[in-house]
Amino acid sequence: MSLFHTIKAGRCTMAPELNVTPCCLAHDEAYLKGGSAADRKAADIALRTCMRSKGQKVACWIYYFAVRIFGWVGWNWTKEEMGYE
Repeated sequence: MSLFHTIKAGRCTMAPELNVTPCCLAHDEAYLKGGSAADRKAADIALRTCMRSKGQKVACWIYYFAVRIFGWVGWNWTKEEMGYE
């Protein structure tokens, strides 16, 4: 079970649901863990790869570019800021 399994709602943080909740939760976990710029990029690539594996061939690129451009805002947030209890 995930360390951050208690989320208020099963959803992508600040993004619409596309049946990729496990991808988004793993991405949120990586952002909570934080680290270097390389760690952030790896988390973003993992999100894209996971979404693509779930059939989101266009959305995976939209999300990837969105998190690459705007993700710095959420990098290293606390659990409460990310919506976890």
